[in-house]
Amino acid sequence: MKKILFTVMLAPLVWASFSGRGLADTIRWVQYDVSPYAAEHLPAGGFWCQMVKEALALHGHDATIRWFPLKRAFAMVEEGAADLSLGWLKTPEREKAVLFSDAPVARSPVVIFHRRDKAFDWETLDDLKGLRIGDRLGNVNGGKAYLAAEKAGVISVERVPTDEQNLKKLLKGRIDVIVGAESMIKGVLRDRFLPQERSKIAMHPRPLHVVYGYAVFNRQLSPHLIRAFNDGIRQLRENGRFDQLSRETMQQ
Repeated sequence: MKKILFTVMLAPLVWASFSGRGLADTIRWVQYDVSPYAAEHLPAGGFWCQMVKEALALHGHDATIRWFPLKRAFAMVEEGAADLSLGWLKTPEREKAVLFSDAPVARSPVVIFHRRDKAFDWETLDDLKGLRIGDRLGNVNGGKAYLAAEKAGVISVERVPTDEQNLKKLLKGRIDVIVGAESMIKGVLRDRFLPQERSKIAMHPRPLHVVYGYAVFNRQLSPHLIRAFNDGIRQLRENGRFDQLSRETMQQ
């Protein structure tokens, strides 16, 4: 197990001592489990943790990280209880609440997973009618047409907090398919399930949508810290370190 590069802060009141941004060079980061990009159980927290650490260090800054469920992490950034979170899609509502990074930190097709022993094919959303679809609470990555069909009741979507829960439901036959980002679902399968369980799940090759995950910042965060993050990520991309870290950590 590699050494964790971040201070994992467990006491919920620790950050309250950051009066007046006296530790302005330290960014308060809250993150939900977004395997294989970042998760508390991954070595050193995963790809994003190492990437952010190096990007901020280029400008003499650092970050402390705490782990929360998806919806709570965003709320903490919006409310000012935290400064940063990664892995968020841009929506008009979110752009009113927080600031987004200049460039995405991840790109992933959104696909449909199903049990290998259950024949499945689809071309349009109409083909999903009558199926019990598993998705994650707070996810909006299926695209506008998918979300509109869910809202209108054209398709039936059951939402739970984590992809791991959905995969367990799929294995037990409690849902028919799962909608999710390919890299994330595969990461959870790799990290949380046995080979014999993984072998029972198949992915349909047709993408439902393509998502781009961004970092989000509290609107009151010092502009120089946001610039430091954006410029650090840009430098890592330009010098090849971003891709190197991705290869080294995402394949562990």
